[in-house]
Order: sequence, then C-alpha cells, then structure tokens
Amino acid sequence: GSSCLALPSDLFDGLFGWVPANCTDDTSTIIPGVGFARKCYLPSGVKPASLPVLTFRMEENGDTLQLPLEDLLLPAGSDGSREFCVRSTHASAKAAVCPMACPSDQPILIGTLALRPFLAVFEMGPEMARVGFAPKRPPLSNVELARRRQLTCAKRTSCKGQQRYVAASNRCEPPDCAARYFQVLDEEEGTCKHTVTFQALVTILIGLFSAGELATQHFQLRYARDAEFGVQHA
Repeated sequence: GSSCLALPSDLFDGLFGWVPANCTDDTSTIIPGVGFARKCYLPSGVKPASLPVLTFRMEENGDTLQLPLEDLLLPAGSDGSREFCVRSTHASAKAAVCPMACPSDQPILIGTLALRPFLAVFEMGPEMARVGFAPKRPPLSNVELARRRQLTCAKRTSCKGQQRYVAASNRCEPPDCAARYFQVLDEEEGTCKHTVTFQALVTILIGLFSAGELATQHFQLRYARDAEFGVQHA
C-alpha cells in the first residue's frame, strides 16, 4: 500500500470513471486507519503506453507536473493482469497521516512507485516540512497528451430521464426522489414516480369528489323540481 498513489474516494472514482479499467471492491484489503478498499486492473488489449497522463501542481502557481498512468502499473500477475497501483482512501486516513491538521479529511498519499518519475527534495524543520518535485524526463507535448486522452479515455456517459450528469466521475446521478413527497425512484427510467400508496389515495379522493359532485347535482335537481311543484300548487 505504501508504494501506491492513494486518492480520496471522490477523486478515485472520478479517475477510474474516465480511465479504461476493471475495478472491484475488495474489503479484505482494508488497512486499519487508512482503509484501502478498491483495486483496478488494466483491461486486456489496452497498451500501457496509450494510457492518459495525470497532471498536477505542488502549489497554485507552480509548474505542471506529469504522472503517466503507465508508471503506476504493477508487474503482471500470474494470470497476466496488471493492477493499477492506485488506492482509494477513507476519511480515517487523516488520523494516520496528519493527526494534528490536514487540509482535507481525505489526504492524497504519494507512495514510492508514484515518486519514481520525479526527483524529490524534502526539507524537515521543527515547525514546518516541505517537499519539492522535479521531473526526471522531459514532459510529454500537448499533442501527445491530447492523443492519449482521445485514444483511451472513456466516452461521455448518456443519462436518461431525470438523471444528472456528473462530469468529474463521468456518471449519472439519480434524482433525489426521497426529498419529494410520495415519490420513489424508477431505476429503469431514471425518473421519480408516485408511490402506489399515493396513487391509491388520489384515486380514492377523485372518487369521493366525483361522488360528492353527483350528490350535489342530484340534490340541486330535486330542489329545483320541488320548488317548481310548489309554485304550481300555490
């Protein structure tokens, strides 16, 4: 686990929502205090050199650094599969990494494998610690970055019904039907529909209103006939 790149769960889901990968939940790999829970593998037929490149900065106005996903692949297993050395962290990772103060409840952990493409410099002080990265090889051109994105990044997911598209993870988010009275989610159509109880209640109310309307009309006609009969005999 310490050799891998560990991302907060939302970033992890976002990354593998766009990157070609076969992911599985594996609760047996949970580490106390950190909580790695998912593993993703390179699909057969996908060349590592065609994978997209992660870009990031160490500070807001710093230089853009590149971390090719091919550098995060573990050696092939006995079945020939290659696992991405990327993990999803739980909020409990905060206590294990920085018990006093963390900028996020789910910090990004850069393991030894993720450090290989860089020269790393560490400055440790009694009150502050800093780290600096420099690339070991020239960065890929914008043309090459675009080519890789077009070649292997997933297509945009098509949403249906009332689903909302979330670009960060390339997925469709269902409507919040629980926030609406007497409505439930129809997963097949992706829309909120009234519950059977609500439909039955509406049917009963319509029946009562219809019966009341008919009764009102009946009494009005009867009153009119009685009034007419009284006038004729006056």
